[in-house]
Amino acid sequence: MALSKEELKPYFVKLIKARCSVTSKNGFLGTLLIQFKLAIDEDCKTVYFDGERIAFSPKFLDELEIDEVSHVLVHQMLHYLKGHFSKRADDKDTLSLACDVDNEATIYELNQYRYHGVGGYVIPYKLSNSRYKTSLSFDEIYEELSSDDIALYKSFDDHSRWCSASDMCKSQIYLKRAIALTPVTNYDSYPAFLKSFFDTEIDKSLLWDSLSSPLPVIEDIFNGECTTVPKNSDTLLATIYHIVEYAKGCKNSFTKIANSIRYATGFPTEFTLVLFANLCAIEKDYKDFLMKIPEFYKWMNTKGGLFNGIN
Repeated sequence: MALSKEELKPYFVKLIKARCSVTSKNGFLGTLLIQFKLAIDEDCKTVYFDGERIAFSPKFLDELEIDEVSHVLVHQMLHYLKGHFSKRADDKDTLSLACDVDNEATIYELNQYRYHGVGGYVIPYKLSNSRYKTSLSFDEIYEELSSDDIALYKSFDDHSRWCSASDMCKSQIYLKRAIALTPVTNYDSYPAFLKSFFDTEIDKSLLWDSLSSPLPVIEDIFNGECTTVPKNSDTLLATIYHIVEYAKGCKNSFTKIANSIRYATGFPTEFTLVLFANLCAIEKDYKDFLMKIPEFYKWMNTKGGLFNGIN
């Protein structure tokens, strides 16, 4: 029997909280993540990523704490970033395990060599031939895995939908948008694997060519004349990008910047996080200027705990 809207609501609240946690800790991964849909699929046993959405079984989601859900979300984004969807090998079970070992080793590094994992499931990097090996290439991992590893392995991730994911992710538009909305000042805080993406050359004029809804007039936002906030993630991110670019040209205008801050407080929290991180990076100590704006100061006092962790 399908869950009602009321029954689904707490699941989506949990998913949004977990996604917001990712955004607060790693702005690049968070900005990438918010471009994909979150879903509940009662026919799924655990979780899968099909290139368009990350879908959870409600039963599986019930088993997880917020930090474990965040872990699973990051795991899915790493499949995308590492190009696992297009990997091919004769032994599909070993291939599947190698993809997960590759991801979990990166998560271990992202967590500063601490591991929280996902309760009830064997964590791939803890298997006998892959413990703490964060420097191996995917091919090295694949060659090193044994049949004993596969026998021990219990994945929380269903890879069966990857055939469609491969086609969905070829354009890399989501990746390019995430790169464009990650402040340069944050690059050094990322491990080598993530840092390598910022060497990608991007034609930023093409990033927002195919939006699902019209972009607000950016000048109106800074003049305090716009109140309508986009509902689609692509248009929200495009709005953030253009607000930041416009703000660079009027960074010393208290009124204009205050109007943009006031407007941005109407965004979903994780999108506000992305914008504020980019505004703070306009120049050194610009956050001090922003703190003089009442709306920014209030937001920092109520939700600043999230912001303080953003990378």
